[in-house]
Amino acid sequence: APAPQRISSLTGAVRYLTHMDNPEKYQYDNADIETFGGFDLESCLALSTGDKRQALRDMLTFISENEIMHLKDFADYCMSEEAPAGWFELLTERNTLFIKEYIKSNWQKQQYASKNINKR
Repeated sequence: APAPQRISSLTGAVRYLTHMDNPEKYQYDNADIETFGGFDLESCLALSTGDKRQALRDMLTFISENEIMHLKDFADYCMSEEAPAGWFELLTERNTLFIKEYIKSNWQKQQYASKNINKR
């Protein structure tokens, strides 16, 4: 008979069972996942405030390290299979203006630096 075991993370268990962190395995669409007993899948998978802040820091680091100069390029990356889970949602749900301004300020900083180099 099966021996039920306590899980340490409900979100981790859902991510494991749906292969969210294993792109080489079949990717289940959240809309196709059936839940029972009032279980709210969306709430379970929602990032905590701390997780969102860390993901946003990771996004800004990626933008700087990859010299992203256009929001479209970053949005395209966030939609790709290569992007970490949740980046597209973070970009589109609340942080678009902040990220757009961050990218714009990186571009302006680069333009300013290149003008100063050309003056020498």
